[in-house]
Amino acid sequence: MSASPLGSRRFIGRTSELAALHERRRDLARRRGSVALVGGPAGIGKSRLLAEFCATIGGGRAPVLVRTECIERGARTFEPVRSIVAGLTGGDERALDAVAREALERGTFFRSIERIVRSAAQKRSIVVYIEDVHWADPATLEFFAFLAPRIATDRILLVLTYRDDEIEAQPASAAAAAIARIARASATHRIALPPLDEDEMRALVDEALAAHPKPPAKIVRRLIARADGNPFYAEELLKTVLEGGAPGALPQSLEGLVLERFAALDETEQTVVQHAAVLGYRFDPEHLRAILPLDDAALGRALRTARNRNLVVEEPPRLRFRHALTHEAIAGRMLEFEARPLHARVAGILESQADASQRLGEIAYHWWRAGDLEHAVAANEAAGDAAMGMHAHHDAGMFYERALALAVEDDAQSRLCVRAGVAAAVQGDQENAIAYYERALGFEIDARRFASAGEIVRRIAGRLVYAGREDEARARLDAFLRAYGGQLKAVDALLIDGWPILIDLGGGGARAWREKLAASRGADAGSSWNAWGLLLLEVNAHAAVGDTDAWRESLERLRPFVREGSTFDRALSLLAFALTFAYDGADASQARAALEETHTFCERNGLESVRKYVYACDAFDRYLHGDVRGARDAAHAALADADDANQRANMAVVGPLIGLDVDDSDLVSLASDAPLIAAMSSRIRTNSIALAAGGVAARLVALGRDGEAVDLLERAVAALETLFGAQFLLPLAARHVVSQDARANIDALLAAIHPSDRAGLAAAAMVRATFARRDAADDARELALEAVRQYEALGWPILQAQALEVAGDGPAARELYMRCGSVRNVRRLTRGAERMPRTAAIVADFPALSAREREIAVAVGAGLGNLEIAERLGLSVKTVETHLSRIYARLGLRSRAQLATFIATRTRERA
Repeated sequence: MSASPLGSRRFIGRTSELAALHERRRDLARRRGSVALVGGPAGIGKSRLLAEFCATIGGGRAPVLVRTECIERGARTFEPVRSIVAGLTGGDERALDAVAREALERGTFFRSIERIVRSAAQKRSIVVYIEDVHWADPATLEFFAFLAPRIATDRILLVLTYRDDEIEAQPASAAAAAIARIARASATHRIALPPLDEDEMRALVDEALAAHPKPPAKIVRRLIARADGNPFYAEELLKTVLEGGAPGALPQSLEGLVLERFAALDETEQTVVQHAAVLGYRFDPEHLRAILPLDDAALGRALRTARNRNLVVEEPPRLRFRHALTHEAIAGRMLEFEARPLHARVAGILESQADASQRLGEIAYHWWRAGDLEHAVAANEAAGDAAMGMHAHHDAGMFYERALALAVEDDAQSRLCVRAGVAAAVQGDQENAIAYYERALGFEIDARRFASAGEIVRRIAGRLVYAGREDEARARLDAFLRAYGGQLKAVDALLIDGWPILIDLGGGGARAWREKLAASRGADAGSSWNAWGLLLLEVNAHAAVGDTDAWRESLERLRPFVREGSTFDRALSLLAFALTFAYDGADASQARAALEETHTFCERNGLESVRKYVYACDAFDRYLHGDVRGARDAAHAALADADDANQRANMAVVGPLIGLDVDDSDLVSLASDAPLIAAMSSRIRTNSIALAAGGVAARLVALGRDGEAVDLLERAVAALETLFGAQFLLPLAARHVVSQDARANIDALLAAIHPSDRAGLAAAAMVRATFARRDAADDARELALEAVRQYEALGWPILQAQALEVAGDGPAARELYMRCGSVRNVRRLTRGAERMPRTAAIVADFPALSAREREIAVAVGAGLGNLEIAERLGLSVKTVETHLSRIYARLGLRSRAQLATFIATRTRERA
């Protein structure tokens, strides 16, 4: 028996959800763009809700409506984005290809698509509706996550539907992560579709049965109860009943209902529908004709029957399955060995199409499902390369994994392992990247290709560092050199020997490596990747030792690599510019330009793992240049969802200082977390951890744990190789260290400063002034004023203010802190400032006290605590306590309270 189409023509329920969508649409007239995330399980009515909403859009100045959907399997990378671009450019999908070509040259893919969308919105409001984003390819998801926070002031409404139960079932999936990011955007509104209530379900059934004989009430009640508020399930149950299904044997699932309807087809019709399912959720009848030995009449009859049975829907010139659940149920019936030859034929058809180069992902999928090793390996590798070119890194990894699983030749496996490793690395998946590189390393060593093996070992070391395993990274490099160094050319050995410079900020044996570099000048790098690696090492080594002239010369030679090589390598080249400009005292405008260029490149290309480092550099640079609030925002961005131990260590260099300055306790805690502190509990082995110890020590001082801070600072300066990045650590250490060994270590660092190292020379002036003040030396003020002048020339007001404090000019320091937004320091210098002059006049009458003791007595009389006194005078808390003990003894007092009372009494007597 053939079933006529059945369903409710009238929209039932969902009034509040529909009203929410219309409110978002009305916002467009006020130039308020938004994202509507519509979630619910399969069959709950997401498509019906959006169909009702979209039916109201049309005519006059109504918004432009672009509709598309995401398909579970075999779709092209960026398929929904292609449809959106085509919808906004008059149906010309080639516009996306033009954008892609331009974007690949400039690294601006996401921005280029954004420009198309926003440009269209300048002319007219836009509603973009995308179904089933839980099936979107990760690159498309990344684009939506990129776009969501950027449309708040545009006439753009982005409506995304997804199955919330699938997202909940796979919380670690790319879809779950992207939807969570989209949901966090300020312009996003979530619309959850609950089951229809009993009254709504009854109205739905009544409306659906309007043109059909109504089953007995008992069966209807049972049907409604079985559907449990799911409209699609209710309609499928109704169809089964109307087709003569036994009421007592209604299937327990939607899949069972679909398969019952499928089973009612004859053999030819079943064959046609199953072949259509192989083609996909949406399919072309022409492709069916090509893979089936049926004449047009037989094929047409079978498709009409499938349509009448509510299995497929016609959308000229193609057809689609009535619901994604329908497609899933039927596609799962065919045995693998039955499906393989069909997939091979589909792949062959797609390869013969004029747009085959745009369908590499679909071709790769079908060859993979066909199990054709030769074709599947080649097609999936090509699709992976294309996906990497489009910055669809997750998709690229999937294609490379498929090819790798089928590859037989060792060379092919090695090549694919490296490519899969790069795709994983770009996504921040360190462990998988390491695993792929390790496999490739084994192939290269077995083939005795030691230069290539050396490149892979450097990649492994880089990933180990990102995973927080710096010691292991060094050990791998050392072990490889010991085992195979004799088989390497000098330049290959030099690269491996110097790689720790990239691992350890400011360390890694930069001084010694520069000497080896000088001895090997003129040697052939052997490959462009080696040449790039050498220049990257040069830039970082010259910056580490403060050789500004050599550093700038190397940067100029590195600049061409910003426009060449893989996206990831270009990002690392830009990061070298940003990091060294930010940390090495470069001109503020150059530093800002380098940071913005790197940030934009990473944002446009979805390089979130590298972008976190850019945020860290940005925080450091903004703090140095006096933008404390901007530094706080950048620091939070760097630490958001940070699972990279190396990144957390970088942020500890300055993060706690920024947090303390703006009373942001969350930032202080995030930037100096327990795992990082644990890494400092024993001997500090790297320059990076030594620099991070400065930030942790500042937090300990603020907590009054002065003894722990002193111990940490002394171990940190003992581990420092250079002054690179130590702008904050060294002045803090100079205030607090007590041992002669620590002073000797600091003196040795100052003695090694390069003459062109402006940042290092300023730090040296500050440290010498702080030591002189602690020692009550006559030249303390003059040394501090020299530090003030040097910091002013660098444009670093936050450190200039610290130097002014050491020089004894509290009011000028307070003014600078105020301009920078350093709330805590302003409050510290303001507290008791009015009482200081009067107290100072009284204390001047105490000849038994030294000049330093008078300063401390003045501060006590003004109501300051030991920590505030220590910070104001550039001393450690322990030193303040020692001076207080001497003051009590010389004035015949026993406590701080007696000292404060003694000064107050003298003040009243003088008044």
